Amino acid sequence: MRRSTLVVLVLFGLILAVYLFLQKNPLPKAEETTAAPTPQEALLSITSDSVVGIRIQDAAGGLIELVRQGTEWQLTYPITETADSAVVESALQRLSGLMIQDRLSNPPADELMGFNQPIYSITLLLQTGQEARLVLGAETPLKTGYYVRMDSRSAVVVAKTPLAGLIGMLSSPPRQPTPTAAAAP
Repeated sequence: MRRSTLVVLVLFGLILAVYLFLQKNPLPKAEETTAAPTPQEALLSITSDSVVGIRIQDAAGGLIELVRQGTEWQLTYPITETADSAVVESALQRLSGLMIQDRLSNPPADELMGFNQPIYSITLLLQTGQEARLVLGAETPLKTGYYVRMDSRSAVVVAKTPLAGLIGMLSSPPRQPTPTAAAAP
């Protein structure tokens, strides 16, 4: 047997021995320092039933207002008519479950978060007579959320999706579906 072949076989044997040893006796793992996930907190502590009025405005001046009358919702601006209450209630349900994604311990300047020219303003009139006002600044850099300030509190980051229903009412008011005429026999 050649000397080079013998060296290769010995090296292979050593590698195999180390592999088998480590399989039976793994190295102790370094203690992982993963931070415990922070429980998310709701932005609003309201239920959809406690909201009796909604006002949504965008930076371009678009405006929509709705008022609850009993169990039904009414559009009061820019048109006056009965609203599709199911659409409004669905949007309010999503809004009441809106969670804070980040509390911004070192927030950027208001201009960088878009609060100098907010893209949306949502005002909720509650049964108690109080108002909750959400000011939506710019989208986050990853475009998954908005910088939001509620009343005069510190800015936070929230997801975009739960806000889509309310914001969408500006371009597509929740009008009552038009009944279709039954076909004549």
